[in-house]
Amino acid sequence: MATDDGPLPAQAVVGRQAIADRSGATVGYELLFRASGAADAAGDEYEAASMTADVALNAMTIGLDVVTDGSLAFCNIDQSVLTGELPMLFPDPRRVVLEVPSGLGADVEAVDGCRRLVEQGWTLALDGVDGGEDDRSLLELVDVVKVDVGRHTAGELADLAALARDHDTRVLAQRVETAEQHATAYDLGFDLFQGYLVDRPVVVTGRALEPEGLSRLAMASLMLKSDLDVGEVVDLLRTDPSLAVGVLRLASIGRAGETRRRVASLRDAVVLAGTRQIQNWMSVILLRPWRSEGRSRYLDVLVRARSVENLAAGLGLGSRDVAFAAGMLSALDLHLSMSVDQLRQFLDVDETLALAAFGEPVTGARTTPLSHVVRAARDYQLGLAPSPDAPVPVPDLEAAFADAFSWAGTTLQQLDTAQRRSA
Repeated sequence: MATDDGPLPAQAVVGRQAIADRSGATVGYELLFRASGAADAAGDEYEAASMTADVALNAMTIGLDVVTDGSLAFCNIDQSVLTGELPMLFPDPRRVVLEVPSGLGADVEAVDGCRRLVEQGWTLALDGVDGGEDDRSLLELVDVVKVDVGRHTAGELADLAALARDHDTRVLAQRVETAEQHATAYDLGFDLFQGYLVDRPVVVTGRALEPEGLSRLAMASLMLKSDLDVGEVVDLLRTDPSLAVGVLRLASIGRAGETRRRVASLRDAVVLAGTRQIQNWMSVILLRPWRSEGRSRYLDVLVRARSVENLAAGLGLGSRDVAFAAGMLSALDLHLSMSVDQLRQFLDVDETLALAAFGEPVTGARTTPLSHVVRAARDYQLGLAPSPDAPVPVPDLEAAFADAFSWAGTTLQQLDTAQRRSA
């Protein structure tokens, strides 16, 4: 049920199913698409690429450690990622096994993409192996082959297991539903097991911060333009926290073949993200169905960001854009089912920006002038007693927040007016 504060917050949803080794111990989870909200209503029109994107985005939003209990994540990879059209979302190759669909062996561009991912340190699994020629051309690149035990006779399973061993790959028995299927695969030397006999899929959820509808559509239209105006994009990002998070995240990841990059401001993020591949990826995210955030939650994030910008400017602490980003990021833990550590992992922004927004991991001993300003703004907004080392007197905090409330309220009114006119 909706409240006066707005609709219920959107949920990040991902399914998972355990994968066990020969001893029965869980070694990882396959991440599965689970529709929710408006995505459910889209039905068959919801594109496979969007489903793949949703799985990755939702897993990262909830927190990969939360979804997989700290073990490996097995996730299908869209062909667009293999070809470099869309960037890789997962940050750490050591945590993820990318599942490549069978039948791509004849696609030179896809095979080259697989080879590039392996060179970057990613582990690949070949899904749905049946021993055809297309599969054989990919076996040298993968570490795991997945075989559907329900589709093959015992003799065929033996041949596929031998084929995998010839290429020094592990074999995963997929769709294991009976004790007999498990025993057959086990006796044939299969290494990993997945299916209803091992574990039934479950859904993991977390709270997601979704963009306002108007900002989402406006950003999507900008991202689809070939002549992006960086200043125009930065101005729009400053009014929508979740779009800013998306750009910061994607800019740090880069394109296939590029090393990960750290960004220090929204402007840096937009400049780095201004490629056609990133534009396409942003369109996938932005054009998904949405539900709005409650107005007060949305307002709180904008007020924190603007107040930190005002305070930092008054102290001469450098870029207003960096201060705004730090303030915005520092408020997100109040509105997402993510800890500060999960936010830090999800965003992977410049160390100075992360330190200002979230503090130093573990001990919290390291500080910067901007981190003191962020803390002072946070404490004031939450009604906490000011820190003894707070660099800003209370009258300055009051003035900064008064301006921030005025600016945020005007911004929301402008968005509401524009949305009514476009309806």
